[in-house]
Amino acid sequence: MPRCSAALRPERWFSISSLRPSISCSPGTSGLIAQAFGRGDALEERAAFWRAFVIAAISGLALILLAPLISAVGEWFMNAEPALTSAMDVYVRVRLLSAPAVLINYAILGYFLGRGEAAVGLCLQLLLNGMNIALCIFLGLYLGWGVAGVAWATVCGEVAAMIAGMVVLLGRFSAMPKISPRHTFNIAAIRWMLHVNVGIMIRSFVVMGAYILFTRQGAQLGTLTLAANAVLMHFFWSHTTSSAGSRPPRSSSPVVPSAPVISRLSCVPSG
Repeated sequence: MPRCSAALRPERWFSISSLRPSISCSPGTSGLIAQAFGRGDALEERAAFWRAFVIAAISGLALILLAPLISAVGEWFMNAEPALTSAMDVYVRVRLLSAPAVLINYAILGYFLGRGEAAVGLCLQLLLNGMNIALCIFLGLYLGWGVAGVAWATVCGEVAAMIAGMVVLLGRFSAMPKISPRHTFNIAAIRWMLHVNVGIMIRSFVVMGAYILFTRQGAQLGTLTLAANAVLMHFFWSHTTSSAGSRPPRSSSPVVPSAPVISRLSCVPSG
């Protein structure tokens, strides 16, 4: 068990850091959708979601293709014990198969938060994490798959949440007026969405870089120490999540700006 826990920690950080550029689409998407919701522009809400969806899908497929390279870089940087390195390689290769689903889930979550429908997002997260926990126990412990079982459990949880979220959204979108692909995939609008996320991406890279650096230092002290640090990190994340949940939910509140503010903050016009 120490080896399994230790293997998951370093490769988990490399997997997350690989996903970070597109994960930042969630707060960016929620902000843009909140602005459109405040203006009463249902078409722009849908267009903003589909832009985030396309960016997430393309980024996820790219990460699947880059999984061997990411794994090799992670193994070289961690410079851990051979058994731990082997387990890391298995985890990252399986885990990154879920990259498209992970990033699409963040786009879906951003849509619901932007409309102030946090309860729907919470239900999807409960589905994702509940299935993840159940399958981790079943695949990792009961069937004895170990690290690979934990990775496959995460993949299944992400895919299930993505399917559930898309069923809800497609059912909702089917009752809305048609929207032209030219408006949805307007290059200027996509550039603006990426621009909004740049600051979030930089902050995320810095934070994840610090975590990865400290994880590497723990790996140099042996498998048992790295596993103990992984357990402590779970307590840290629990505290961080609880603290974040107690803060005012600004990102989940629809924005209803005045006309001058709309002119400065609204997405670029379609063309």
